Amino acid sequence: MNKQKISIHEVARLAGVSKSTVSRVISDKGGSVSHETLEKAQMARFDGVILNSVTDNIDLIKNLGVPAVLIGERSAAQNIDTVGTDTLQATRIGMEYLYETGHRKIALATSDHGSERYLSLHARAYRDFLQEKGLPFNPELLFSVNLDAEGGRELAKQLLGLQNWAERMDSLFCGNDIVAITAMNELRKYGIIAGIDLSIIGMDDIPASSQTYPPLTTVRKPRERIAVNPKREGLLWKAKKADLPCMEIAQLMREVRAITGVPAAPRFTDRPVALIEWRDGSIIDTVRQLEAE
Repeated sequence: MNKQKISIHEVARLAGVSKSTVSRVISDKGGSVSHETLEKAQMARFDGVILNSVTDNIDLIKNLGVPAVLIGERSAAQNIDTVGTDTLQATRIGMEYLYETGHRKIALATSDHGSERYLSLHARAYRDFLQEKGLPFNPELLFSVNLDAEGGRELAKQLLGLQNWAERMDSLFCGNDIVAITAMNELRKYGIIAGIDLSIIGMDDIPASSQTYPPLTTVRKPRERIAVNPKREGLLWKAKKADLPCMEIAQLMREVRAITGVPAAPRFTDRPVALIEWRDGSIIDTVRQLEAE
């Protein structure tokens, strides 16, 4: 049978909670959700729940009585479907790359707080790899920073504050590209060039990683594939049982393009309108004027 779609406003009204509370239940933003709130959400008769970010209410989620999927690695979420990338394997790929290119003094920058996908997985894979290769673990080469731009600046500060750092490390593996890019820019101010004075790699392969100088080496995590894949037998069975619609991403893309059309590529003239340069004054790109229609 066809189930009537329900908006977040209607869910909030039926559950007797605010719209922001419903949003927190769905995305789990801001940390934990109370038992009472989850019970109210359950009373709103969701067809299913997808939770993103951190949650410490695994048992409550199990008892919601509706299909639930968690985004990201969740070792504590036994018997709950999860969809995410393999951070352990991604970290190992980065470490293997550095090792195969001759690096033996590898440092790691990651976070010691936040969700477990950032918390222990990078460090666990790092320690395991060093042990496997017979390399010593030096706690001074395990940097703890936030995985954001401020963390990248803090990483550069910690690295520069490490006595004889150039003798202690030959490479740096960052927990994500934002940290790596910001650290590269900060270190450049002190004449330390990535790829020459210190090998730096990141993780995620965000678009900005190809715009750095030199381009950032990064481990790509296929985030576009982090979705409830209807080809997964268990999830498909649950979706059908709950009478939820399933559509492959390729089919969805075709339907969207049929409605919106495919935008034409922009055409540029030879007239420059702006220059992009690094802080040292070197020109890295030119912005050209768009052709008139």
